[in-house]
Amino acid sequence: DWLESKNASLVLRRKLLTKCLEINPFLWKNSVNLQPKWECPPIPRLKWSGEDTTDDLTLKMMKLCNTEAMATISHGNATIGYLTNHLEAKSNGYPKNLIIVHVDEHDYEFPSHLIDNSIIK
Repeated sequence: DWLESKNASLVLRRKLLTKCLEINPFLWKNSVNLQPKWECPPIPRLKWSGEDTTDDLTLKMMKLCNTEAMATISHGNATIGYLTNHLEAKSNGYPKNLIIVHVDEHDYEFPSHLIDNSIIK
């Protein structure tokens, strides 16, 4: 319900997106399935995490959003540096808020998990 109140685009891989939509089907209108079964994937050869993560993965996901906020889960190498390196130089025309959900304590060691790129010049 909270993500719906933020009017966030939910950008996830197929299995997790399906689980989220079972809990709140109203998120469907702004959801992006990164691994559709029968269609061409919106991000070809998607590699979610690790050393060989898809280049500019966060930006590619943000391009798929149709709202001012994007919600997704931990990806890349799960650091604030990974996100800021990709977002600082290319923030124009992208959602203003990025919401990252993670469960690992060491991921995104930063007091706030909401990055507002509207202040990035």
